[in-house]
Amino acid sequence: MEINRTMQTELRIEAMRSSMRASGVDAVIIPVREGLNWETCYYLTGFRGTSSVFFATCDDAGLVTDGRYLSQAAAQTHVPVIDQGSTPMMDVLGEILSGTGTIGFQADRVTCDLMGKIKEYGKNIVDISPLFSKLRRKKDQGEISDIRVAADLATFALLDTLGECEKELTERSFAARLEYGIRMAGAEGGWGSHDFIVASGSRSALPHGTPTGKNIESGEMVTVDFGSRFNGYISDITRSFC
Repeated sequence: MEINRTMQTELRIEAMRSSMRASGVDAVIIPVREGLNWETCYYLTGFRGTSSVFFATCDDAGLVTDGRYLSQAAAQTHVPVIDQGSTPMMDVLGEILSGTGTIGFQADRVTCDLMGKIKEYGKNIVDISPLFSKLRRKKDQGEISDIRVAADLATFALLDTLGECEKELTERSFAARLEYGIRMAGAEGGWGSHDFIVASGSRSALPHGTPTGKNIESGEMVTVDFGSRFNGYISDITRSFC
């Protein structure tokens, strides 16, 4: 069954608005700075740029970004895109939301200086991090599909990499081949935020054994903890073998 991504992001925004009304929140701000907090913006809009701010009220929404991302945003999201031009992004947002009643934001995803800016826009501010945790707890069909593909691609890459084990490999080279296989299978990459775990021999008992230059010897126990990223969603798989 083909999944309508635009419809799914629209439904997510409407679900967020229902929670906003129930919580007495008049507007929500989701800033993305140098890639920080892109996940929430992507979940609601489909946009994967590293510099933007998404806002939504009970009857309006928009995505403010700069000239580098205008074409990308137009292709990835149905939300109206606003070019910040030469004006600082948060100042553009301030003009739009000035005088708003209660503004919600994710306290665990913004810096102190951004929180100070948000305080200037509304009469009150409130942390709505729990709202998003609850909203995202139940995965929709698009998310389930992406997670399944991410798991399948990682599994395929592991089986392919295991075929190389007859050759002399170090833990680092095994991890590198595994990530290469994941990308070649069609994934965006591995986890991105940190390295895979590959630990062999006595090191396989380490809960988080960072790959080293140690050779993987025949008959040794090997523990790998890895995964792939597909459409922004990540799989996480641990396997032990010898």
